[in-house]
Amino acid sequence: MPKLIPLLLAANVLVMGGLAITTAQSQTEVPVEDVLRAKLIELVNDKGDVVAELHAGEDGSGQLRLRNGNGDVRVKLGPSDSGAGASLTLMDARTDPAVLLASGAEGARLLIDGVQIGGN
Repeated sequence: MPKLIPLLLAANVLVMGGLAITTAQSQTEVPVEDVLRAKLIELVNDKGDVVAELHAGEDGSGQLRLRNGNGDVRVKLGPSDSGAGASLTLMDARTDPAVLLASGAEGARLLIDGVQIGGN
């Protein structure tokens, strides 16, 4: 019986070593691209609903849209129409612009519920 213990221990080490090698080989890395080019990138949730979009606007500029679980746009981010600045728009419950923060050649502006706060 005492000679059987080292034999069983050696067999156990061999089996565990084989499992470790097999597990390491089966966990291949997912390739990562250096550059991803697309006209539209959609981020979807587990149900397949679009929750974010990164796309080119009609003027060719980059645009970001974030949606809630119902698919309503809640946040917009992109360059200004003139291209001289940028704007961030936060939507209210009716999906109307509630907060607009914009910059441009004329300076910055902040609108809350359609009322301009300071600025030009």
